[in-house]
Amino acid sequence: MILSLAEIAAITDGQIHGDLQGSDALINGLSTDTRSMLAGALFVALVGDSFDPHEKIESGDASQAAAALVQRKVNAAMPQVVVKDTYKALQQLAAAWRKRFSLPVIGVTGSNGKTSVKELIKQILRAHLASSGGEVLATVGNLNNHIGVPITLCDLNESHRFAVIEMGANHAGEIAELAKLAEPNIGVITNIGPAHLEGFGSIEGVARAKAEMYQNLSANGVAVVNADEHYRGELEKEIGERMQISFGVEKPADVSGKQIASDQLEIITPMGEVRVKPQVLGMHALLNTLAATAVGLALGLDLEDIKTGIERTQAVPGRLVRVEGLAGATVLDDSYNANPASLAAALDVQAQEPGEHWLVLGDMGELGDESVFMHKKTADIAKQFGVTRLFAYGELTKHCVKEFGSGAIHFSSHKKLIEVLQNELSSEVCVLVKGSRAMQLEKIVAGIRTNKTIANKKMNGKTNGQNMEHNEHVA
Repeated sequence: MILSLAEIAAITDGQIHGDLQGSDALINGLSTDTRSMLAGALFVALVGDSFDPHEKIESGDASQAAAALVQRKVNAAMPQVVVKDTYKALQQLAAAWRKRFSLPVIGVTGSNGKTSVKELIKQILRAHLASSGGEVLATVGNLNNHIGVPITLCDLNESHRFAVIEMGANHAGEIAELAKLAEPNIGVITNIGPAHLEGFGSIEGVARAKAEMYQNLSANGVAVVNADEHYRGELEKEIGERMQISFGVEKPADVSGKQIASDQLEIITPMGEVRVKPQVLGMHALLNTLAATAVGLALGLDLEDIKTGIERTQAVPGRLVRVEGLAGATVLDDSYNANPASLAAALDVQAQEPGEHWLVLGDMGELGDESVFMHKKTADIAKQFGVTRLFAYGELTKHCVKEFGSGAIHFSSHKKLIEVLQNELSSEVCVLVKGSRAMQLEKIVAGIRTNKTIANKKMNGKTNGQNMEHNEHVA
């Protein structure tokens, strides 16, 4: 984002205090975190429940910024634009900056698999641009919410030929808000699952919220639809007259696929068939791959570019990555986040591994009134997939331990859990580590792994619209 103070004030209906070599001097970029502040950027003071970044400006911690966007005038030499609401102002800046660019924007949402699909699309687009030049703007990390999406959009520049924007939500109306900012030409809903029920109320509420992506596509936009999704009919009601491209493995779809070898998939499209060797672990990744392929077809890309992009896509850290554990054990690191559907998908992958199957489980958050029931149910699901030992952490997993019975133990600290695993792991064990972000189970993985990543060995397992991958920052 490159704007003058005067432009920023006009867009946000703010008042300028101070001078930056004249109000037409340019601001280059923005930041909401003083720890990653870039010189010459705009510091946006987003006030939280327990912190006030205006104090950072007063203390000089944001001194590298060229100016600040604030809700109250701060006692500092830095030029400031004072607005009523910095959150709203951030979104206003993002919307105004987005409108300066005419390029295809792909919006990705869903209960599970958003980040993986986003990464696949990004790599496919990079492969397409390899000969002609240009860049792909894509969501970084967990910047998929009401703060992250505007920040990402403000990074748009003239070198970008495509943008891939991941959108998450934990309440109704949030996807609509984000889509209105990003103005996607292509919208992907990966699947609908029981994630963030606390905010959505029910799985039907999740479906209605995700459908906001299709509602807010441009008039000539393309909806990429999961043909295997149980709530497909509800989602399609919001597509209207827009074009749609479907993907799936169980029901007829424009883009389908199947496993033809332990490390190879065949993708079937109206443009022909292509064989790919994905690097991402597990058959659950098939639907992610098909969704990204459908986006490529919607953009008119060559199948060879799609193949190249898929094969270059690495597994996302903390999202079902197979790593070498202590004593020769296999560790399936799916520690980034969790909901019931993504847990079932991960257990499905683990079931294809040789040896004894152990599960390290942390609480699954934001399930609302279903929390206790879902955690009790997890015990039976884990047993059905062949889990023989359960190592639990978190208050809610106590219900799972009780239901699981013999072979289950609850821990009150990461340290003790790690100590037990370090003493008991062997080369005959495959341990899956899975829990919501707040559980910080990556600490468990760090305590029981070596520094080696194990190559993808198997891709067997079930897939369906509910059982696809894992949950990210927000659903």
